[in-house]
Amino acid sequence: MAWRLTLNNLMVEELHTWIDSLLLSKPTTRFERDFADGTLVAEVIRYYFPDLIDIHNYISSSASKQKKDNWFTLKRKVFTRLGFDVPEAIITDICNAKLGAVDIFLYNLRIKIDKQLESRTNIQKRHLASTEQTLFPLTAVNQKHKGEPRFSTRSNVTSKSNNNLNNKWVHQSDFNELKQQCLRQQQQLGLLLTKTHSLEHFVQLVDKRINEFSPAIVDKRHTKHSDILVKKQQKK
Repeated sequence: MAWRLTLNNLMVEELHTWIDSLLLSKPTTRFERDFADGTLVAEVIRYYFPDLIDIHNYISSSASKQKKDNWFTLKRKVFTRLGFDVPEAIITDICNAKLGAVDIFLYNLRIKIDKQLESRTNIQKRHLASTEQTLFPLTAVNQKHKGEPRFSTRSNVTSKSNNNLNNKWVHQSDFNELKQQCLRQQQQLGLLLTKTHSLEHFVQLVDKRINEFSPAIVDKRHTKHSDILVKKQQKK
């Protein structure tokens, strides 16, 4: 993790846009103050990984002790499961609302969230591939038994019962596969929407900067053109 870095204005504004897109329980007006007690950090993580956060563990407070309690609960119960090692000095700076500390934290948190989402997607893909490999032999066995002669009524009943069990097992696997696909697509959609919002905001910032500099450029060109005309007149 990069904890000793300086974020430029565009990077900070992109982070703020990302946070605004998550629709947290309260509006963010001043990040240093809003994130100091850690409760909004818990909400950000819960947005992507609801299984990791019990929101009742985090109490909104302006007291230093409660702020640190919230952060160390996050560190112990959540950050460790994400493989996210946050230095205590960073936590102290955030609790004290030190300017820029929470921006650096959120920058690193976003990177960790993206990596974790990608990791979970890969795990789901491997699980689905393993399920498909398990289904193949069962299908082959069923196909093999279809052509075998039936010697007795009892044998027929047993064979039908086994086939029904196999079919139920396969159907359940199909259901699990579809469920996993839906979860994966929801995660990918959330990630794509976040990146889309960030890109849109970045384009808006670039346009804004262009509009800010355009009058100055035009004025400079006009001044230069006027200087040239004056010099020509002086030569005459």
